[in-house]
Amino acid sequence: WETLLPDRRDRIRPLQGYFSIAMPYVLSQLLYCARWIGTLVVLAVHGQAVFINFQWHGGQDQSLLLRAARWAISYEFGHHGIVGFFVMSGFLVGGSALALLREDKPFLFDYFMHRIIRIYIVLLPAILVTIVVDALGRTMFAGVGLYEAPVMQQHYNPLLILTNVLNLQGIFAKFYGTNGPLWSVAFEFWYYLVFPLLLIPFSKIWTPRVRNVAGCLGAALFLVFTIRQIWFPIGFALWGFGILALLPKKPLMKSRLAALIVDIVVVVALRTVFEGELIARHPALEHVSDAISGLAFANLILTMRFAPDAGWAVFQPPIHRRLADFTYTVYAIHTPLLVFLGAAARKYLGDETMNAPPDTPPQWVALAGALATIIAFGYLLSRVTEAKTGAARRKARLLWQRYHLPIDAPRPDVLHVSEPRQTKSN
Repeated sequence: WETLLPDRRDRIRPLQGYFSIAMPYVLSQLLYCARWIGTLVVLAVHGQAVFINFQWHGGQDQSLLLRAARWAISYEFGHHGIVGFFVMSGFLVGGSALALLREDKPFLFDYFMHRIIRIYIVLLPAILVTIVVDALGRTMFAGVGLYEAPVMQQHYNPLLILTNVLNLQGIFAKFYGTNGPLWSVAFEFWYYLVFPLLLIPFSKIWTPRVRNVAGCLGAALFLVFTIRQIWFPIGFALWGFGILALLPKKPLMKSRLAALIVDIVVVVALRTVFEGELIARHPALEHVSDAISGLAFANLILTMRFAPDAGWAVFQPPIHRRLADFTYTVYAIHTPLLVFLGAAARKYLGDETMNAPPDTPPQWVALAGALATIIAFGYLLSRVTEAKTGAARRKARLLWQRYHLPIDAPRPDVLHVSEPRQTKSN
């Protein structure tokens, strides 16, 4: 879940030609804000499933506050957060690949190196955390019930560790242990690889044989993944919505506020209409909901592309970037820790407390403590993983240049972020 926005100390020149895009500072901040808020929503949704007994069927009606909480931290909102992540990734990563192709210079080495390092510098530690935390949980909290669920026993085959390392979880294999959210990382990884392969046949810088081989390989991968997992092309379409936000030379809506309101209204309306029972009866409707949500967010990005730097003070503070900088790590490790802490709560607070009505204060205190613990642990882990992405890329490039021919390809960090404009009042 990375934005390819270059660090201000390492400014990358904007591309020349049709895809010369200076990203307004307010748009970069909006994307940072969307990343950390979306991650927090996903954490809250998964957390309430472990800690809050919303399934309690007692005789008394739930209060208005509880009904509002159940509505707000629901699967539907969490899923829209994932949709937003795919759209952002397409805009930033897919858009960069498309722009690099327009430069008519070789770029595949740098592009693939950047993408692979970005994924694996967090994925491998996340898999290790899953192995260790699940092993501890299954030993320390045996009999509590969370790790003994029949469905979980299918996820502890050691071979799944290898398939997860190969990013096949959710497509050709199950996820390992309790780390279900890694399915989306696998989808992202293969979008990173398939998309440029599908673009190469349209470039003139490679020989016809290379173009044909790359195009056929990309098409074959896309077809095989689609046959295996029907959501693969749906997620790819959402990814493509982000790329489409780069193409128009003017926005569909001039008002930034109107575009933001439309996006919020669309998400809330979809959450209200496409609820769990309706989706359960008609699963295809979820894909319709995903498409509408993705288009609304892509429209917001498109509108903000043409926005001035100034305005919307809420997006100006640098805190948004600091919070977004470790969201990938938090996302990649949160469910093993949630299950572990949830099992601990059941053991030490007792089933009577955790199975009580959802207005029981200890459930909410335990949830808040678990979320705070996961965010803190994710931040600390990110300091030695996610925060080292740039350094790892530079080292990999230097090693390649030391033992191979020099590389003249441009780096794929090509989306330029403009500085906030200085005014006299500043």
